[in-house]
Amino acid sequence: MFDYEEFKAKLKEQFIHHISLPFADGEVVFTVKEKDSVQREGFYIKRQENEEGIFMLLEPVYDKIYKNSCHGNFEKAMDNIALLYEKQSEQIVNDVFTVKIKDNKENDFDLLFDVHNVFFCVVNKEGNAAYMTNIPHQDKGNMSMYLRLLVSDDGERLNSIIIDRNLLSQIEDKGMDFNTLISYAAKNTPQLFPAQINKVDDELYIISNESYLFGASTLFYPESPLKSIMSNRDSDTLDNLIVLPCSNDFCVVFATQTPAIADEEIYRQYNRAIRAYAKEYGGSVLAAYPFIYDDTQKLQIDKGDILKDIPEKEAKNNLDNNIYNINYRRKERSI
Repeated sequence: MFDYEEFKAKLKEQFIHHISLPFADGEVVFTVKEKDSVQREGFYIKRQENEEGIFMLLEPVYDKIYKNSCHGNFEKAMDNIALLYEKQSEQIVNDVFTVKIKDNKENDFDLLFDVHNVFFCVVNKEGNAAYMTNIPHQDKGNMSMYLRLLVSDDGERLNSIIIDRNLLSQIEDKGMDFNTLISYAAKNTPQLFPAQINKVDDELYIISNESYLFGASTLFYPESPLKSIMSNRDSDTLDNLIVLPCSNDFCVVFATQTPAIADEEIYRQYNRAIRAYAKEYGGSVLAAYPFIYDDTQKLQIDKGDILKDIPEKEAKNNLDNNIYNINYRRKERSI
């Protein structure tokens, strides 16, 4: 019977011969990872550059399968381990893999795609309709939610790429669809870009994330910063929040009494404020009308619900003339 080190050496040499395609085209790689706060040795099958297969602990394989179950029969142990590896691989989709994208000169190069670095962003749907034909997205009222991959962030400059249909097709080849990526993004985005609330006045706030990039996405975090504002505001008489979505990077929020926006003239003022900001600063407006976050902790982003008490003709005249460029104008970012 082989001792641990002998078994390890034999496994590296022989395991590939006991496993079926496509794993048989790879190689066994040993590494150490933390499991239950302990560094433990294991292996995976590497099939292409920068790609890891599932990680299998070596010690249980040696003790439980080789020594105990197979009584030192190495060939039988290899067959059993191969079946176990294949079964686990069918159930687990790799979190990290390689995709091909183009650089600024249209040359192909390999990029490491880590699903834990996928995050979501929101933009104005109407203003970005032409872009969205090639970008998988979900519509939320007059907004489109799309996905990006965080490539690097050194604290001064953040680099990311849009997950377009070409990139998504490569990801689907790895066993992931758009809905799976959305579910990852829902967990990743608040961790990658924690929400930040700046209190400007007694009932006036700026919400974004710590980097002030793509900060309007915080409106759709599972734990909404709007909920935090509502629960910690000073006055119990103010039971609604008005959200001015004047930028893709941040939103202005202030508390108000019910009815929050039903009055036509108040709505007009909010609408003019958003448009004036866009015209003055050339920013990327998320929506041309305000949102409401009410005491039911629901964010109203559908203009039909928001404007239900305003005459239809007046509302139509206010909203259809969306003349501002919704796309990022900053040199280092674009969509």
